[in-house]
Amino acid sequence: MMYRLKVGLICLLLLAGCKAKSGAGLPPSEFEGKVPNEVNQRLLELNYVPTKSMRGSTGYYFYDDRRALLTVTHRLRSSSWTWTMNKSDIEPSIRADMCERFSDELALGVGIRNWFVGSGGFVTKTLVAEDCQ
Repeated sequence: MMYRLKVGLICLLLLAGCKAKSGAGLPPSEFEGKVPNEVNQRLLELNYVPTKSMRGSTGYYFYDDRRALLTVTHRLRSSSWTWTMNKSDIEPSIRADMCERFSDELALGVGIRNWFVGSGGFVTKTLVAEDCQ
C-alpha cells in the first residue's frame, strides 16, 4: 500500500513538471510571428533545457513554434513568497538582456516575453526587433 502511494505521488509530480514545461497555462498573447524553419528548430531545443535554479526562483524557457514566441518563465520556489519588484523598474534591464542574448532571433521575427509567476508576478511586454534599436 505504501509503495503504491509513493509511486502515485512520484507520477503526479512528474506530470505536474511536464505540464509546466509544455506551455499549458501560459498567459495569453496576441503576438504572431513567422521565422525560418531552422530558427524554429533551434529555438524548440530551449524547451528541453533543464530548469535553472536561482536564488529564490527557478527559470525555464518555452518556445511556441506556431507563433514564434519565446516565453522566459521565472517561478518563485514557494507559494508563500512574493515578487518584490516593479514591472516598470525591471523591464529596461530585461529588455537589454534579451536584446543582447537573442539579437539574431529577434531580427528574424521572434517575439520574447518574460513571465514572473507567483504572488506579485507579471508578464513583460513582448519584445520584437524594433524594441532593441
